[in-house]
Amino acid sequence: MNRNYYLNRRSFLKWSFIGIASLIPLTAGYSYGIEPRLLEVVERRISLSRLSSSFHGIRVVVFGDLHAGFHMEEHHVRHVVDKIMAQKPDLLLFTGDLVDDSQQIIPSILPHLKKLHAPLGKYAVLGNHDYRGDQVVLGLHQSGFHVLENAHHLIKKGSDTLVIAGVEDMLQGKADLSQALNEVPDACTILLSHCPDFSDQIETNQVDLQVSGHTHGGQVRFPFIGALITPPGGQKYIDDLYQLEKTKVYVNRGIGTTILPFRFHCQPQISVLHLVQT
Repeated sequence: MNRNYYLNRRSFLKWSFIGIASLIPLTAGYSYGIEPRLLEVVERRISLSRLSSSFHGIRVVVFGDLHAGFHMEEHHVRHVVDKIMAQKPDLLLFTGDLVDDSQQIIPSILPHLKKLHAPLGKYAVLGNHDYRGDQVVLGLHQSGFHVLENAHHLIKKGSDTLVIAGVEDMLQGKADLSQALNEVPDACTILLSHCPDFSDQIETNQVDLQVSGHTHGGQVRFPFIGALITPPGGQKYIDDLYQLEKTKVYVNRGIGTTILPFRFHCQPQISVLHLVQT
């Protein structure tokens, strides 16, 4: 082989190394400063056989994992609320983790949470980060949310009923599905559970759809590999819609970040679920 071949090969390897090395700070910068602010609206059509005709076609807006206070300041929450209301929700579901660690930010974000409105109401469960005091529950109540802690609420339209149930977090609380569904009528039932893997404990046909968060979709994902790390309680059902034997599970990727303020290949998300009769 001639000398030019070795020079060209060395040049190729050199510039390839430089190119790869330059991608590291670029990727880190993008994952820190850009993608966490690329709030995406994802729409899904979900068929439910027990959904009453009165509720056919409702728009259910799902959001969660704000982790307010951890690179999620008051003005960020204001932007999130504006984007949620732009979706014209009929029903609002919050999947938990309002704050990350400190609850000191709650008074500053309450005015924005109070601006969230939906004709059929707004409902919430607590996430594992919300059990560090009682300010999250108080704040959600003051903002007009029904906080479902192993409880349910009936939404009525004429003679038709839609059940919204919620369980405590399976990691930090005491999730009790039987208590949450106690005396629930034979009607379409949506269950809120912060941790998606709680769905494996559903052994009856009483739950038509479980809505969850917690996983952040993995927060950092790589093409062809997926999420490198997923949290306990969210290692089986990580993102989007799953059809199980007894129910369906929808997992929202969340809005904020935790532990590290990065997102890669995993944009923050607001979900609009269009519920339809089968």
